[in-house]
Amino acid sequence: MELGARELMTIATVLSGLAATWGLVRGQIARLLEDLAKANDSIATLYTRLDQMESSDSVQKHQIGIIASMLSPEQREERARELEALQHRVSSIRRDCDTLMTAHNGSHPYVKPPAGCIDQ
Repeated sequence: MELGARELMTIATVLSGLAATWGLVRGQIARLLEDLAKANDSIATLYTRLDQMESSDSVQKHQIGIIASMLSPEQREERARELEALQHRVSSIRRDCDTLMTAHNGSHPYVKPPAGCIDQ
């Protein structure tokens, strides 16, 4: 089978088209790989920011929970009862102290030791 100039020209045109197409495809693939790397970096940055936001959010929720428990009516009632018990105890101690202070007349007379005491 003889290849003429026409067939050789057609084969050369097809091969040159394939080579040009291959070059374009390689260039597009390289560009797409760069775009993919940039997108992956952006996604990694977004994940980092999202993790930081979730961490901050969980800390704030925890703090709000603590503050809410501190301000809850049950907690306030318990503290009020503790305070009332302490105030009652202080007033009782003050009353006892006042009683002892009135029993003391401020003078210290000499008391003779009992007979048979060694300290005479």
